Amino acid sequence: MPKNQSAYRRHHSCESALLRLVNDLLDGMEKQEVTALIAIDLSAAFDTVDHSILLDVLEKQYGVCGTALDWLDSYLRPRSCYVKVGSSSSMLRQLQWSVPQGSCLGLWLYLTYAGTLFDVIPPSVTVYGFADDHTVNTRFRPNPRAERNAMQELEQCALIINDWMNENKLKMNASKTEFIMFGSRQQLDKCVTSFINIANDNIEKQKCIRYLGAFLDESLNFKEHIKRKCGTAMLNFFKIKSVRKYLTREATEILFVVGYLPLGLL
Repeated sequence: MPKNQSAYRRHHSCESALLRLVNDLLDGMEKQEVTALIAIDLSAAFDTVDHSILLDVLEKQYGVCGTALDWLDSYLRPRSCYVKVGSSSSMLRQLQWSVPQGSCLGLWLYLTYAGTLFDVIPPSVTVYGFADDHTVNTRFRPNPRAERNAMQELEQCALIINDWMNENKLKMNASKTEFIMFGSRQQLDKCVTSFINIANDNIEKQKCIRYLGAFLDESLNFKEHIKRKCGTAMLNFFKIKSVRKYLTREATEILFVVGYLPLGLL
């Protein structure tokens, strides 16, 4: 598995993925560098996995063969589904793509499928993945030439990713793809880039993005994250207060603890 691919692996949680990304961003700031980052979201990634491509990856990339490969083939296909409401049922539909969601093996199979992305990324760019969420970033010293080269590297990398997605039957969700530059206020003031072109779409630079449930602002002071999480927690407390007279003390304590979860205090 690629070392920068998190999710569904031991010691590779959402928390560890965020810590690694934030650590690298802070490291760049300490070195007086700016980090240009694209947060890429895939559309219905688990539902578009091509079975033939997946089996080919398992065989050539991971050495799965013989009976083991046949077993995985029989696990993936043929599969079908239908919807039943009361006594009425829809027509049976064959599932020609996707991995079985809600299963432990389905998650692992998706990681092996998406892991080949890291093989095509140029070494000058760093990619972090968490399930179907990916970030692509590169650092540069804030001067016109270095900034221009960094943006070209990101745009070229985005084209490579887009080509890889087309080959693997995946699709980049342009509406959820975000572009941001991280650095100290002094270094960011030297930058002039206001957008980046990804697959013929101009993505405007943001001052804050949401990634894996965290709000990351361009200076990494986390003011926006704290503001939003406190707002969510206060809303939860208000809801608890409105139904307090109907709750036991034990139930109230449980809800109170859950109310702290958005703040990340547990």
